[in-house]
Amino acid sequence: MRRRMDRDDVDIHLFSGGTQTNRTALSAFLRPHEAAVAARTGHILVHETGAIEATGHKVIAIDTDDGKIRPDQLQVVLDLHTDEHMVKPRLGSYSPQKPVLAAALTSRRGVRPASRGLRLDSCA
Repeated sequence: MRRRMDRDDVDIHLFSGGTQTNRTALSAFLRPHEAAVAARTGHILVHETGAIEATGHKVIAIDTDDGKIRPDQLQVVLDLHTDEHMVKPRLGSYSPQKPVLAAALTSRRGVRPASRGLRLDSCA
């Protein structure tokens, strides 16, 4: 892999599945007081068997009609989490078909977008 990338100065770690990848990525992307935001039906909230929460990070759920978070829905979450005793929404899961949320995420209080769930290979 290093040879294909023409890079000798990188470490390469392989994971056996998506849950391990998501857990590791979220642990790296988020500080202890930060949280991820996902649709209530989102993969990291429903199918990660508590792996994200096991790292100490919260996944804030947003109710949606179609499983996709709209910028106005994200704004409600940001407006509710302003107290220093609350987790800070920092990373949002969005669909590549909804780039408007990605733009909204990057412009609102430093929330980072993560495409296609939170797969590490999509978060470059």
